[in-house]
Amino acid sequence: MAATDIQSLLDLDVGTALKTHQRITNAERLRWVAGALAIAAFASVLYHLFYADWLRLVAPLALLGVVRWVYLDHEQIRPIGEAALAATLLLLFGLAVFLPASPRFGLELVAVLGALAVLGFRLTWPWAALLLLAIFLGTGIPRWLESVETPQALLSPQLGDAVSTPQTLVSAAFTVLFFVLVVRSTRADAKRFVDAFRIETSRNRERQRMRAELSSARQIQISMLPSQEPEIDGLDISAASLPAAEVGGDYYEYFEISDRRLAVVLADVAGHGVASGLLLSGVRSCLYLLHGDGSRPQSILEKLDRMLRATTQRRMFVTMLYCVFDLERRAVVEVSAGHPAALRYVAATGAVESLDNPALPLGTRLQPRFRERDTTLEIGDVVLLYTDGLTEILDARGRDYGEQRLAERFRRIARGRTAREIREAILSDVWNFKGNVEQHDDITLIAVRLCEPGTTECPPEDSGGQGDAGGLTPGAAS
Repeated sequence: MAATDIQSLLDLDVGTALKTHQRITNAERLRWVAGALAIAAFASVLYHLFYADWLRLVAPLALLGVVRWVYLDHEQIRPIGEAALAATLLLLFGLAVFLPASPRFGLELVAVLGALAVLGFRLTWPWAALLLLAIFLGTGIPRWLESVETPQALLSPQLGDAVSTPQTLVSAAFTVLFFVLVVRSTRADAKRFVDAFRIETSRNRERQRMRAELSSARQIQISMLPSQEPEIDGLDISAASLPAAEVGGDYYEYFEISDRRLAVVLADVAGHGVASGLLLSGVRSCLYLLHGDGSRPQSILEKLDRMLRATTQRRMFVTMLYCVFDLERRAVVEVSAGHPAALRYVAATGAVESLDNPALPLGTRLQPRFRERDTTLEIGDVVLLYTDGLTEILDARGRDYGEQRLAERFRRIARGRTAREIREAILSDVWNFKGNVEQHDDITLIAVRLCEPGTTECPPEDSGGQGDAGGLTPGAAS
């Protein structure tokens, strides 16, 4: 039995699973036997109809009726019923096809086919003995009676002479041989199944343990993400992180530097899974330590890069975007480490520009050069931070979502909407784009909107210039 079949029996104990396996095997063998005999029965029906042999037409019709029941109602058959039905089918086969033309040949054929059919089933020794004995007697008694001349001879030594013929002894020897083969094949199959079942049960327990551990790791990682958005007067923020596996490789965090300054950090480890989650845990701890010493964003990324190069044995890169929103100056200071550029929606013109700031990822063996980019913001402007899992997600035809589509969608929906509405609209468009295609990378999206102090309401729809700029335009640093 294949491992995929065993999977459906893992909830059962080994004894019940073995009986179920044998029942399924017997039902499959019975369907093969019934299918082969149905062809012969159909040919026999045509033969008897052609010769108008109405009396003998009953046997092939009965055979077709039993075959029909096997195919339509075989799930109702009891565990031993498959072998009993196989013997019935073969008896009807002999009556339907060979017995009218040659009684002796028909009986001999039924004896051989019956023994072979029983050999294909998985039976305990009492049932194997009972069925083989029934076949032996059912085909032998008519032959013995044929050798007796008168009914009175049934009580005479003449019957003993008929029974003890070489043909009968050979038939008995073959019956015993088939009995041994049936019992041995049943026991061998049972041993193979039990061994495979125990191995698969052990593997299943290990899979369940790993799933439980991954679930715990996922809960720990989720607990590391912010439980709520920061309440900073003048900023409207909304974020979402959607891991592709139990443990994701994306991470974001908020650090309140002061009442009017907020740092938003977004990081992405190459790949996802337990290794990525462990590395992100270390990055998070270092960020908390570095944030407390008053370092500038550029210095923080430089220290993180040295930490990763010193602690990771194999090459695992981390991209990061560190943005400080300064409400006093209405500006955002951004440092990137190989991360996709943030997008800025300019409320005054309705255009979207890329806050491109190229640099190497964290953890490379090369000397990185991080630099701070200072961009002035206006009321109503929205800054969108995201990981590459969003733009690289594929649709059913293998096309990626792409930065251009993201920028165009962002431009169309950013005006007059809250940060939460912008986030949900973009994710909804991404999900409609990918359809039923599996998500292969983690997706994280953060929308930060600058609003009037004391309120988070959006400006009126008709305020400012709408503009018709589509796609990405280079942003000017102030």
